[in-house]
Amino acid sequence: MIEQIINDISSKSGIDAAKTQVGLSTIVGLLKEKLHTDQFSALTSQVPGLETLISSGSQTASGISGLTNMVGGLFGGAPGGDAAELLGKLALSGFSFEEAKPFLSAVLDQLKANVTPELLAQITNKVPAIKPFLDDGNGGSDNSGGGLAGLASKFF
Repeated sequence: MIEQIINDISSKSGIDAAKTQVGLSTIVGLLKEKLHTDQFSALTSQVPGLETLISSGSQTASGISGLTNMVGGLFGGAPGGDAAELLGKLALSGFSFEEAKPFLSAVLDQLKANVTPELLAQITNKVPAIKPFLDDGNGGSDNSGGGLAGLASKFF
């Protein structure tokens, strides 16, 4: 199942499958950090094979922390932050902002298709930076200024 999800995300985002797997591993690692154990367990049971991605895309904690603190500081906010952390982790995984937008939209399309609405709501409550990618269906380009799109638009 996970191979099909990777291929679907790759096809929808225009990013090759190998890079898609690295990016998905990054997102899964972030979700594991942010979700309660029972929520993450529900996610991995609803999307079989997802847990196998965790080790395949890991980055050093100090590198991620340093980059997310720098990104957060650039925007006058507290170091880190949800959107800065998401953007920083994807950047360390080799994604540009232009790639991150369609990639995140495709990942969230897969979440919507494979998890219960209740679990999806729990995920967006724990990682609010992904919510714009669910709301407008086009990668958060509604210029609302929220989440990853709002953060990155201040920089790019």
